[in-house]
Amino acid sequence: MVNIPLNLNTLKINHRIPNSQFEVYTAGFRIDDNTGLSVCIFPKDETPDIYRFELNKNNTILQAELAAIDFGVRWALENHKSINIHIDSRSSIEALRSAKPRSAFVISVKKNFTFIWPVI
Repeated sequence: MVNIPLNLNTLKINHRIPNSQFEVYTAGFRIDDNTGLSVCIFPKDETPDIYRFELNKNNTILQAELAAIDFGVRWALENHKSINIHIDSRSSIEALRSAKPRSAFVISVKKNFTFIWPVI
């Protein structure tokens, strides 16, 4: 993998990857004082894997959304799979599209991307 300086990282918004092996759906949420995230990984013609995590109550929904995205991307990288990732958080997308994010957490999530994203 080539290291690209962070100030040059931008997300290239493309159409869906037609030959992806998995569809991944991410969500961050807050219910009462509980913050969490969920990632659903749908292989073709198989039962999906669903991952749920509870975060610290001080975490924000944006952090939960970004953590869910990061989990999905890391899963794909570790398993050498191509994915289409579905995100319903515009603020997360904008944070990741930023050429010079200030948040250390956004920077850490962004470093795992190959920068081909479907956005509907």
